Amino acid sequence: MITPYISHDEATAKSLRNNPSVAAEYLNSLLADGSQQELMLAFRRIADAFGMKLRTGECLKRGSPKLSRIAGEGANSMLTK
Repeated sequence: MITPYISHDEATAKSLRNNPSVAAEYLNSLLADGSQQELMLAFRRIADAFGMKLRTGECLKRGSPKLSRIAGEGANSMLTK
């Protein structure tokens, strides 16, 4: 049976994949004034859209300086829940 709709996540992934500039603007807007939770969700959505396995928690545990700086304090506990 063919589903007459796609989920919000699928639509978002398709939009990000088809328009990398949209993905960049999405991240830039969250970096400017988004919450930590919104930023982490954006990382996941963009990783999913481009077929990447995002292991953000592992990067933070290893001390990835860029990701740690962007995510801020407390991101590790948020990711391991």
